[in-house]
Amino acid sequence: MSYTSLISLRKGEVLFDSQPFIHVLMDRRRETHCWNCVQKRREITVTCAECDAAAYCSEACRADDRDHDLECDLMEKLEEYSDQTRFMVKLLQKLHRKNGWNIGESANVLEKPRKFKYLMSHSDKLNDADKGLRNLYKILVYLVPEAAGSWEYYKEVYGRLVINSFELNDVNDDKVGWGLFLAPSILNHSCVPNAEAEFVGKKLLIRVNVNVESARLSDLYISYIGLTDSTDKRKAKLSKYYHFECLCLRCRGLKLSWVAVENFNPRYQSLIGQNPSVVDTVQTNAKGKERDFLWSLRCPTCHGRPIKCAKDQTEATCRHCRKPVDKDLISDYHEIIGVVDKMLKAETIPVDGPQQCVELMTGIVYPYSIIYIKCLELAVDDCIMKNNLKLAVEFALSLLTICRRFAKQSHASVNLILRIAKLFEALKKYEKAEDFLDQAQVEAYTDSDLLNKVLKLKEEYLNRRNQSRVIEE
Repeated sequence: MSYTSLISLRKGEVLFDSQPFIHVLMDRRRETHCWNCVQKRREITVTCAECDAAAYCSEACRADDRDHDLECDLMEKLEEYSDQTRFMVKLLQKLHRKNGWNIGESANVLEKPRKFKYLMSHSDKLNDADKGLRNLYKILVYLVPEAAGSWEYYKEVYGRLVINSFELNDVNDDKVGWGLFLAPSILNHSCVPNAEAEFVGKKLLIRVNVNVESARLSDLYISYIGLTDSTDKRKAKLSKYYHFECLCLRCRGLKLSWVAVENFNPRYQSLIGQNPSVVDTVQTNAKGKERDFLWSLRCPTCHGRPIKCAKDQTEATCRHCRKPVDKDLISDYHEIIGVVDKMLKAETIPVDGPQQCVELMTGIVYPYSIIYIKCLELAVDDCIMKNNLKLAVEFALSLLTICRRFAKQSHASVNLILRIAKLFEALKKYEKAEDFLDQAQVEAYTDSDLLNKVLKLKEEYLNRRNQSRVIEE
């Protein structure tokens, strides 16, 4: 499958905006939710005039449900069968009656429509002796004999459905059904995803959760499963249901090789290095309960508040919501900390290593943790070395948030603000550069030596700007 070569998106922007190729409402939601948009129905209900079983929240939704005809005349029989059977019936009928194998879905990031026939099936991994698989096939042959096809054909269709389907959720985030989506199915899995799914009715939006600069589509990942399970449980689920072994950073640890950046711009050399270190300053300045932040995981139930978790600790309770943390999550936390610590102690830290470690820790390790701060510091330098100044700014701003919590008006904070100003100048975002120079001046106000340094740098910056304006004119 071909796709556009490079993608640049800001955090939160939409990668895919997709309607389902086929979808079904689960049985226990049929009396309360719309069969088309899968949202809870109001008091007024519109039903199918033919079968009187399918119910909709409006005439518009009934008209929009263009695939109900695939099951309408079978609804009386389908009442006694599972949701999975109905899902397969609709899919087989669409492939047979509407030439579904060649129906495609377009997207801005794809060079051509993605069709059902392009989806992976892993049919060779399905067990021919599986009784459940055999029983489902017998039922489908009885219900839709022409569409069911041969045993091998059935496995090809079933495999594609299982691997490429998403759970559908309503506005309350309750599970209400399943949908198969063509374009988003091109995305691979990672237990450290950089994109995530969001449902608006039956529509699926895939949004990037990091800033993406000149990335390939193959560099973007979603998670096929929940991420709170232990590594062993996640790998077992992926192997059983998706037929592959996950080799993401979280599942195998960091095993990266050094890639030299041959075209490093020497003008950026002065931007590298945080001195004094934010890590050292935070460790010195954190007092009392604040020190607990430095070795904490994020509470999964009360907005990510910190829960102190020392080395080898197997139990922990959030002091805010009073709920105990799942032991598997604690195990994951220690595992992630171990992997990151190993990278930090390596003789040569691999390129991309700090950035990927930040992504690895995000959502689990509290962002004021010392190990998280260390990786942020390294990530700024790593991005500068790769000439990726935009991403360097993102990491530097995250560091600045920590400085303002623990180290405001410190030398580390002022020097970090000055670095951010220089980065914006290099990016030719001069208003932002001047704003951060002003911030540095305010923050250095109580230290005369530091203030003189800031004023000198500000004067040099203004001279450079004046010279560049003369040249432009």
